[in-house]
Amino acid sequence: MTARRVPLISLVLNLAAPALLAQGAGPAIMYDGVDKFDASFNESGLNGAELYRELSGGNYAEAFLPTGADRVETMRALACSGHSSIVALGFN
Repeated sequence: MTARRVPLISLVLNLAAPALLAQGAGPAIMYDGVDKFDASFNESGLNGAELYRELSGGNYAEAFLPTGADRVETMRALACSGHSSIVALGFN
C-alpha cells in the first residue's frame, strides 16, 4: 500500500465509524486457537476488548477462529450480524 493511500483509508474509516457504530452491534474479536488466556496475541486482544467495554460502555462479541475456509464464514456471519469491526487474531 502506498503512503498516499494510507491516510485516505484512515480518513474514510474515521468518517464512517460513527455511522457504523450507531447502526451496528459493536465490534467482534476472533481468537486463534482454543484459549484466550494464552499470555500472547489472544490475551492482548482480550485486554483491548475489555478496555473498549470499560471506556465506551459498549459490548463486543467473541468467537474462536476455526480452521481453513470456515474462518471466512465465521467472519461473514459476524459481519452479517451487524458487527461494526471484526478483529481476527493469530498467525495464519
